[in-house]
Amino acid sequence: MYARGVTTHPFSQKTLLKYGFKESALYISSGMERKYKEIMQKKTQRESVFIMYLYLSSPQNHVLYPPSHHRQMILDIYRNLGVCPDLIDSHPVFELPSEETTTNLKTDMSSMTAHIVVLSYGQNAAAQVKANLKSLCLQRLETIYLHLPLNDKYTSVLTDQFEALGFFFSGIMPGDEGNDELILQYLNNYVIDYEQMQVASEQGRELLDYVRKSDPNQVIYCDNSFR
Repeated sequence: MYARGVTTHPFSQKTLLKYGFKESALYISSGMERKYKEIMQKKTQRESVFIMYLYLSSPQNHVLYPPSHHRQMILDIYRNLGVCPDLIDSHPVFELPSEETTTNLKTDMSSMTAHIVVLSYGQNAAAQVKANLKSLCLQRLETIYLHLPLNDKYTSVLTDQFEALGFFFSGIMPGDEGNDELILQYLNNYVIDYEQMQVASEQGRELLDYVRKSDPNQVIYCDNSFR
């Protein structure tokens, strides 16, 4: 089971933690600005949420192929969730399938977000994701999430190419029968203030810090602040 814990305040996170849910991803800028009664906010910004997950039973034959540079963070997330999958490092020399890459696009205009779900990889994987990203940005969607199959060896070697397009780490979304996803995210000319986010656990703080360091928009923001 999974749920969302908002970061404008820590109370929904605390409730979910109480019932055994743990942080698996941090969706930056996932919804419109919100104001909450009796909660002090320095300024409003688009809402970010922790994806909180709870296993009802441990997965079997849990073999995944994470990108090497995120391997430790992904392992830490799984350990916090109470499972220990077999993480395989793929060899960097590979040949993509001759078929076309298959993706599924989901848009939510109420929250100004979209999801690109990679169903299968082909020769044009990076080009296909780039084309989808450009189309969604032209629609002025604020945040685009990229879902990559962690049980596919090509995810481990193609993640670098997607990050070169401006996507950055969000976390993982466990799925049925080992169909887990690596989640990357893209902010369409939007800089989030991470200092405003409220975090209810040490593990949540570690995930937030990791996401913040991965966010290329934060580098631009910091560089400009010194000029």
